[in-house]
Amino acid sequence: MWQAVFHPRDARGRFRPVMSADVVKAGYRLERLSDKRLAGLFTTMLDEPTPALTALDLVTAELGRRDEKRMSAPVDEWAALLLADRRKGESRRTTMRRAYDAWTYERYLQAEEATRGHLVTGPAQSAGVSALSLFSGTLARALKWASSELLEWWDDNGGRVTFADFLAGPPVASGWALAR
Repeated sequence: MWQAVFHPRDARGRFRPVMSADVVKAGYRLERLSDKRLAGLFTTMLDEPTPALTALDLVTAELGRRDEKRMSAPVDEWAALLLADRRKGESRRTTMRRAYDAWTYERYLQAEEATRGHLVTGPAQSAGVSALSLFSGTLARALKWASSELLEWWDDNGGRVTFADFLAGPPVASGWALAR
Protein backbone atom coordinates (compact mmCIF):
# COMPACT_ATOMS: atom_id res chain seq x y z
CA MET A 1 0.00 0.00 0.00
CA TRP A 2 1.40 3.40 -0.98
CA GLN A 3 2.10 5.79 1.88
CA ALA A 4 3.53 9.27 1.63
CA VAL A 5 5.99 8.67 4.47
CA PHE A 6 7.76 6.05 2.32
CA HIS A 7 8.13 8.52 -0.57
CA PRO A 8 9.51 11.87 0.65
CA ARG A 9 9.75 14.84 -1.68
CA ASP A 10 12.25 17.65 -2.02
CA ALA A 11 11.44 21.39 -1.86
CA ARG A 12 10.28 21.37 -5.49
CA GLY A 13 7.91 18.44 -4.97
CA ARG A 14 10.05 15.77 -6.66
CA PHE A 15 10.64 12.38 -5.07
CA ARG A 16 13.95 12.09 -3.28
CA PRO A 17 15.74 9.22 -1.51
CA VAL A 18 14.75 8.48 2.06
CA MET A 19 17.35 9.91 4.44
CA SER A 20 18.17 8.92 7.99
CA ALA A 21 16.36 11.99 9.35
CA ASP A 22 13.16 10.79 7.63
CA VAL A 23 13.39 7.46 9.41
CA VAL A 24 13.63 9.11 12.83
CA LYS A 25 11.27 12.03 12.23
CA ALA A 26 8.39 10.26 10.47
CA GLY A 27 8.37 7.02 12.43
CA TYR A 28 9.29 5.08 9.32
CA ARG A 29 7.91 1.51 9.53
CA LEU A 30 10.98 -0.51 8.61
CA GLU A 31 9.24 -3.89 8.99
CA ARG A 32 7.06 -3.04 5.97
CA LEU A 33 10.01 -2.62 3.62
CA SER A 34 11.27 -5.39 1.39
CA ASP A 35 14.77 -6.74 2.03
CA LYS A 36 16.04 -5.03 -1.13
CA ARG A 37 14.57 -1.66 -0.18
CA LEU A 38 15.85 -1.92 3.41
CA ALA A 39 19.36 -2.70 2.15
CA GLY A 40 19.12 0.24 -0.23
CA LEU A 41 18.06 2.51 2.62
CA PHE A 42 21.03 1.34 4.67
CA THR A 43 23.41 2.03 1.77
CA THR A 44 21.89 5.48 1.22
CA MET A 45 22.34 6.30 4.90
CA LEU A 46 25.98 5.28 4.82
CA ASP A 47 26.53 7.67 1.92
CA GLU A 48 25.07 10.62 3.85
CA PRO A 49 27.64 13.11 5.17
CA THR A 50 26.18 12.98 8.72
CA PRO A 51 23.67 10.17 9.10
CA ALA A 52 21.41 10.12 12.14
CA LEU A 53 22.88 7.42 14.34
CA THR A 54 19.47 6.54 15.73
CA ALA A 55 18.24 5.76 12.23
CA LEU A 56 21.30 3.65 11.46
CA ASP A 57 20.72 1.75 14.69
CA LEU A 58 17.07 1.16 13.75
CA VAL A 59 17.92 -0.09 10.26
CA THR A 60 20.76 -2.26 11.55
CA ALA A 61 18.46 -3.75 14.20
CA GLU A 62 15.80 -4.51 11.59
CA LEU A 63 18.34 -6.16 9.30
CA GLY A 64 19.57 -8.23 12.25
CA ARG A 65 16.04 -9.20 13.22
CA ARG A 66 15.34 -10.43 9.69
CA ASP A 67 18.56 -12.44 9.58
CA GLU A 68 17.75 -14.01 12.95
CA LYS A 69 14.25 -14.88 11.78
CA ARG A 70 15.64 -16.56 8.66
CA MET A 71 18.18 -18.55 10.65
CA SER A 72 15.77 -19.78 13.31
CA ALA A 73 12.84 -20.64 11.05
CA PRO A 74 11.84 -24.30 10.74
CA VAL A 75 11.64 -23.78 6.99
CA ASP A 76 14.83 -25.77 6.42
CA GLU A 77 13.31 -28.91 7.93
CA TRP A 78 10.09 -28.37 5.99
CA ALA A 79 12.02 -27.83 2.75
CA ALA A 80 14.08 -30.97 3.40
CA LEU A 81 10.87 -32.97 3.85
CA LEU A 82 9.44 -31.59 0.61
CA LEU A 83 12.68 -32.09 -1.29
CA ALA A 84 12.93 -35.74 -0.26
CA ASP A 85 10.72 -36.51 -3.30
CA ARG A 86 12.81 -34.47 -5.70
CA ARG A 87 13.08 -35.97 -9.16
CA LYS A 88 16.30 -36.05 -11.16
CA GLY A 89 16.90 -32.75 -12.93
CA GLU A 90 13.99 -31.04 -11.17
CA SER A 91 14.50 -27.61 -9.60
CA ARG A 92 13.75 -27.05 -5.92
CA ARG A 93 10.87 -24.75 -6.75
CA THR A 94 9.33 -27.27 -9.16
CA THR A 95 9.57 -30.00 -6.52
CA MET A 96 7.95 -27.78 -3.92
CA ARG A 97 5.25 -26.68 -6.36
CA ARG A 98 4.51 -30.32 -7.18
CA ALA A 99 4.17 -31.10 -3.47
CA TYR A 100 1.88 -28.08 -3.01
CA ASP A 101 -0.27 -29.11 -5.96
CA ALA A 102 -0.63 -32.66 -4.60
CA TRP A 103 -1.46 -31.35 -1.14
CA THR A 104 -3.97 -28.85 -2.54
CA TYR A 105 -5.65 -31.56 -4.62
CA GLU A 106 -5.94 -33.75 -1.52
CA ARG A 107 -7.60 -30.86 0.34
CA TYR A 108 -9.91 -30.30 -2.62
CA LEU A 109 -11.03 -33.95 -2.45
CA GLN A 110 -11.59 -33.67 1.30
CA ALA A 111 -13.65 -30.50 0.83
CA GLU A 112 -15.66 -32.04 -1.98
CA GLU A 113 -16.53 -35.01 0.20
CA ALA A 114 -17.37 -32.86 3.24
CA THR A 115 -19.56 -30.44 1.27
CA ARG A 116 -21.11 -33.16 -0.92
CA GLY A 117 -19.82 -31.40 -4.02
CA HIS A 118 -21.18 -27.94 -3.16
CA LEU A 119 -17.90 -26.05 -3.66
CA VAL A 120 -18.89 -23.18 -5.95
CA THR A 121 -21.89 -20.89 -6.21
CA GLY A 122 -24.52 -21.20 -8.95
CA PRO A 123 -23.14 -18.23 -10.92
CA ALA A 124 -19.67 -19.78 -10.67
CA GLN A 125 -20.96 -23.01 -12.21
CA SER A 126 -22.58 -20.99 -15.02
CA ALA A 127 -19.32 -19.14 -15.59
CA GLY A 128 -17.39 -22.43 -15.72
CA VAL A 129 -15.24 -21.73 -12.66
CA SER A 130 -13.25 -24.76 -11.53
CA ALA A 131 -13.63 -25.48 -7.81
CA LEU A 132 -10.03 -26.68 -7.67
CA SER A 133 -8.79 -23.28 -8.90
CA LEU A 134 -10.32 -21.64 -5.83
CA PHE A 135 -7.88 -23.48 -3.58
CA SER A 136 -4.81 -21.82 -5.06
CA GLY A 137 -6.09 -18.75 -6.92
CA THR A 138 -6.39 -15.27 -5.51
CA LEU A 139 -8.32 -14.72 -2.29
CA ALA A 140 -10.72 -12.24 -3.92
CA ARG A 141 -11.62 -14.76 -6.61
CA ALA A 142 -12.06 -17.53 -4.05
CA LEU A 143 -14.35 -15.39 -1.91
CA LYS A 144 -16.38 -14.37 -4.94
CA TRP A 145 -17.02 -17.87 -6.29
CA ALA A 146 -16.80 -20.20 -3.27
CA SER A 147 -20.01 -21.58 -1.82
CA SER A 148 -20.89 -20.93 1.80
CA GLU A 149 -20.19 -24.62 2.47
CA LEU A 150 -16.67 -24.33 1.11
CA LEU A 151 -16.02 -21.13 3.07
CA GLU A 152 -17.17 -22.88 6.22
CA TRP A 153 -14.99 -25.91 5.40
CA TRP A 154 -11.96 -23.63 5.01
CA ASP A 155 -12.72 -22.02 8.39
CA ASP A 156 -12.88 -25.43 10.05
CA ASN A 157 -9.81 -26.89 8.29
CA GLY A 158 -7.03 -24.32 8.46
CA GLY A 159 -8.23 -21.93 5.75
CA ARG A 160 -6.89 -21.46 2.25
CA VAL A 161 -3.16 -21.95 2.07
CA THR A 162 -1.22 -20.14 -0.62
CA PHE A 163 1.98 -21.47 -2.16
CA ALA A 164 3.99 -18.91 -0.16
CA ASP A 165 2.30 -20.02 3.08
CA PHE A 166 2.97 -23.64 2.19
CA LEU A 167 6.68 -22.92 1.66
CA ALA A 168 6.88 -21.06 4.97
CA GLY A 169 6.21 -24.19 6.96
CA PRO A 170 3.84 -27.06 7.60
CA PRO A 171 0.26 -25.81 7.29
CA VAL A 172 -1.80 -26.02 10.47
CA ALA A 173 -4.49 -28.70 10.43
CA SER A 174 -3.18 -29.56 7.01
CA GLY A 175 -3.74 -33.21 6.56
CA TRP A 176 -0.21 -33.29 5.13
CA ALA A 177 0.14 -36.91 6.20
CA LEU A 178 -2.83 -37.78 3.99
CA ALA A 179 -1.14 -36.31 0.95
CA ARG A 180 2.14 -38.13 1.57
